Amino acid sequence: MDWNDLKYFLAVARSGSLTQAATELAVSQSTVSRRITELEQSIGTILFQRHQTGYFVTDEGGELLCHAERVEESIMALERGAAGLDKKPAGSVRLATSENLATDLIIPALPAFRERYPGICLEIITSTVTAELNRREADIALRVVRPSRGNLKVRRIGHMTYSVYGSRGYLERHPHIDGEPLGGRHLITWDDSHGFMPAAAWLAREHP
Repeated sequence: MDWNDLKYFLAVARSGSLTQAATELAVSQSTVSRRITELEQSIGTILFQRHQTGYFVTDEGGELLCHAERVEESIMALERGAAGLDKKPAGSVRLATSENLATDLIIPALPAFRERYPGICLEIITSTVTAELNRREADIALRVVRPSRGNLKVRRIGHMTYSVYGSRGYLERHPHIDGEPLGGRHLITWDDSHGFMPAAAWLAREHP
């Protein structure tokens, strides 16, 4: 079995779309379709149910998906190890972090980083959604939430504290209420989809 066939299979299985897989792999949609068909013929198994709404993994395809992801992880580890043999770092590095961390920490440090590592092209991905490092969605992640899964090396680089802030003008128009520091004052905060973030959890705990 050709590893390249597994790459096509993984891309379609994860996206459920020939078009999206073709975009990700930088090939034509017909190429993706042909490689999937060839893979199915080579192993004698139907891997996808084809529908107008997309491609859906069959039971047999789901079993292959587990094996293919393990193969992918092994190859990625091999590539990372081979890259580490070069004493002059060069190439692209994808860093996943949040917008505020990128603005306050990463971007101010870029001049010094570029001077030290001129051969590295740093791509910054800003999102609160966790990137899957083992799938190479990113190479490094700078987060305020400790990852709960994955074969990762984790290092704590600092601590953060939280407070509630307001402009002086707003606080003067809405004076302090004894026993209720936030009483009668409106807050800008996070919606439920960001409730996992430490700052949101802190606010919910300290000022429910």
